[in-house]
Amino acid sequence: LTTFHEAAQSVLGLAAEQAKEIESREDGREALEAAIRRRYFHQPLQVSVRAKLDTYNGEQRANITCFDARPVNCGQHGRAMLKSIREMLEQSALAAATLAASAA
Repeated sequence: LTTFHEAAQSVLGLAAEQAKEIESREDGREALEAAIRRRYFHQPLQVSVRAKLDTYNGEQRANITCFDARPVNCGQHGRAMLKSIREMLEQSALAAATLAASAA
């Protein structure tokens, strides 16, 4: 997965210069991974990706690029989840009613 600079900064919460500075320290790699883990699991993000097949040296390869990342809008996400739950409950009730009618 490749990413554009702005999306990477949004996901990691670090500019490239900051990441390079952390990684150049004695415990650099571990410190950088810890910084990324703290940010990565801190807040859910809506990540927009683009995938396409490219040919490289005669081989087809997937080219997956993250071009945007932003915090999830909790209110909007909650409403969408409730809508999905209601639809599933309606489908379940309809299926149960159909099954009961066919059994009778």
